[in-house]
Amino acid sequence: MFCALVSIFDQPYTLAHTLESLIGVIDKVLIMDGAYEDWPSKNDVSDEETLHVIERYKQWLNIEYDAAPRLSEVEKKNRNLSKLEAGDIALLIDADEIAIGLIREGFERARDMVEYDCWTLHYIDIKPGSRMVYRPIPWIHPRLLRYKPGMHYEETHWIIKDLEGKRYDQTSEAKRINEFFLIHLSFLHTKLYEEQRRIYNYKMTAKGWKET
Repeated sequence: MFCALVSIFDQPYTLAHTLESLIGVIDKVLIMDGAYEDWPSKNDVSDEETLHVIERYKQWLNIEYDAAPRLSEVEKKNRNLSKLEAGDIALLIDADEIAIGLIREGFERARDMVEYDCWTLHYIDIKPGSRMVYRPIPWIHPRLLRYKPGMHYEETHWIIKDLEGKRYDQTSEAKRINEFFLIHLSFLHTKLYEEQRRIYNYKMTAKGWKET
């Protein structure tokens, strides 16, 4: 099955674009809601506007929604990852990103490359003021994987390991998928979100976390 894993919290404007980009090409979208344990918000789950976006897109997408507030970023992503079945090809996409290009064809090529379990994608960040930043491959961590039971995030939200301890991240050999790419919609972030993200990153950096 071709799946997309999305972690969200109060991002209705960008989430709508994310889900729109997946219509007709993804078999299942697994949405994990909830504020991170260190996220500076009084609410534990997304606001009504965000939940309304999810309900609206259920008419076009097979969406499974779950909420687990105040988990760490790693715990939250692991909870979503564990919902996959062995052999599923999964796109790891954030709620402020969109997939562009021949998405289904990219999934099919990944499925047929049985010697690989993870793949990188081209990635473009559109900053406020229309400034575009291209993140070159293979700097960015894999965003497409073939799920094996026991795969899990460890230490950070970009290091994935299997039960044998093999790493699936930017230090590992990964094949590039060129059929489609991701665009980060930074320019759509609200001032509130940017301030919350700044505070969160500060707290996490104090714990020894390094942003990627």
